[in-house]
Amino acid sequence: MKTVRNVINKLVEAFSVALIIVMVLLVLWQVVARYALNNPSTFSETLTRYLFVWLVLVTATYAFGKREHMYISALNDKFKGVSKTIVNVFIEALTILFSLCVMVYGGCVITGMQMVCMDSSLHIPMGIVYAIIPVCGVLIVFYCLCNIAGETAANHNEEEAA
Repeated sequence: MKTVRNVINKLVEAFSVALIIVMVLLVLWQVVARYALNNPSTFSETLTRYLFVWLVLVTATYAFGKREHMYISALNDKFKGVSKTIVNVFIEALTILFSLCVMVYGGCVITGMQMVCMDSSLHIPMGIVYAIIPVCGVLIVFYCLCNIAGETAANHNEEEAA
């Protein structure tokens, strides 16, 4: 599972870097078109905005997967051993439930609903913009399952060492 997680991390990293590169090129094109060519681009501002939304969601998911996100550790610091593992697994299970209900299910519903609405400047279905939500939800569920496996394996190793 660790190797799959590393591959997913590398793919998410590469996707994030690609988004940043495309956004920089789009903004550069917007500046050149506006000031050098005196003909502002109609698509670059909108596409950059949508790519920025994607970048925020993807990098937040990546930070979550690396466990580098903000969280309140007051409850977690009060427990040791098996109790701490149980609390951590419970938190991961709640996160899975939230991700499945809100991001995966809700994201799929809103993506489907928005496939009939077209963006005025890009002429693409708005559902394409929303499609990143269920993708990130699935990634969060995957990361949570990896975290649960890591928690239970670490607890098992602690018990064997004692």
